[in-house]
Amino acid sequence: MSYLNLRQAHSLWVLGWALVKHVLLVPFVGRRGPRPWLDRIARESLGPVPKEAWRLFAGTSRCIGCGLCDGVGEVSDTPSRWILSAARCPADAELGLTAAARLEVLAPNIERVCPTRVAVGDVVRLIRGNHGALAAR
Repeated sequence: MSYLNLRQAHSLWVLGWALVKHVLLVPFVGRRGPRPWLDRIARESLGPVPKEAWRLFAGTSRCIGCGLCDGVGEVSDTPSRWILSAARCPADAELGLTAAARLEVLAPNIERVCPTRVAVGDVVRLIRGNHGALAAR
């Protein structure tokens, strides 16, 4: 079994498990809204979220970490990790600029294979916006 097939098998497992959890939990758990996320940011002292960033979160927060996008680039590329950490780690935005540049190149291919339609362009704008906010401090 090749490395790519193991990635695909893992992706399909995560995707299937996300579907099962969604189907089983949706009737019992409503939408939580941003409050738990905002509380977590406050506990971690990550700083305020720019108002213009909120419109980008809808497209970036759909990622379920299935890893299908990891197959569209080179073997060393890990777009799923970059996407999942983009909104989560604004303090690492400086490090994310390299990932943002690579994501921008891979965006059309990622958006083609992504089952949850993650807006990769919004992820790139979010990383660059976080970097700009930190540089302005």
